[in-house]
Amino acid sequence: MANSRDIKQRIQSVKSTQQITKAMKVVSAAKLHKAQAAALASRPYTKKLTQVIRRIVENSQDTRNPLMQQRPCKRAAIILVTGNKGLAGGFNGNLIRLAMGLAKEKYKDCPVDFIPVGSKGRDFLRSHEQSMPAEFIKISDVPRTSDTKPAAELVTEKFLAGDYDAVDIVYQAFLSPGHQEPSVRPLLPLAFDLAGETKGGREVHYDYIFEPDAAGVLDALIPMYINNLVFQSVLETKAGEYVARLMAMGAATENAEKMINALVLSYNRSRQAAITKELTEIMGGAEALEQIEREAEEAEEASQEAS
Repeated sequence: MANSRDIKQRIQSVKSTQQITKAMKVVSAAKLHKAQAAALASRPYTKKLTQVIRRIVENSQDTRNPLMQQRPCKRAAIILVTGNKGLAGGFNGNLIRLAMGLAKEKYKDCPVDFIPVGSKGRDFLRSHEQSMPAEFIKISDVPRTSDTKPAAELVTEKFLAGDYDAVDIVYQAFLSPGHQEPSVRPLLPLAFDLAGETKGGREVHYDYIFEPDAAGVLDALIPMYINNLVFQSVLETKAGEYVARLMAMGAATENAEKMINALVLSYNRSRQAAITKELTEIMGGAEALEQIEREAEEAEEASQEAS
């Protein structure tokens, strides 16, 4: 059994760690509130923009944007959205595994470039010598569209130039604070469900008047749409990251509390054993002293009798 001093030092060390994990839990909770609000606030815009573009394509069947062109895959790209920091359980690892699995299964016959958004994904891809034409790691805690626009513009330009024939985004879908899951969002080529909308059980069609024309409107809206999809993916991943870190730090704080309780019990037992040992030594010394005194008395009595 370790001595009391070592156990006491261990208790202080665990308490210091517990204070750090508790502080990180509080910080994650505060950041989660902002990230969740941003992710939820952007969804109506994404939904309405998707709806408008789908309606334009549906009502202008002869209008096709180059970014909607389907072609055989000669080279693909995967935008991997991860966090910039660790201490979030298996959050980053799950996203990286999904991206690597996507490259092996969906693009097994097609070379893949990875475009990391977040330093954790970048570090993994670099250590495994994966092809990375660009990296975007300076993402703020509450991302702005300017943070994601360069990545969206990069894949758009490379798709139009024929360098990429398909682009996917791997991100953390934020369904609720208690439910997130790694997901894949196809980005390019753009595809829309052209099934007619229904309202009250009847199919509804929308007629638009375009100025100057449908193709011009699509050319203006689609780059905004692509940037918004990347932006939405990053927002949801950020919210998921803070949830994962909140849960990880909460579990770490609880485990530290259990460890402290176990160490305190061990410390008390060690002190009790030390006290018992000291009492035993004192009692043994007292008995030895009594024995010496008895022997001295007996020797003195024997000396008196002899004289």
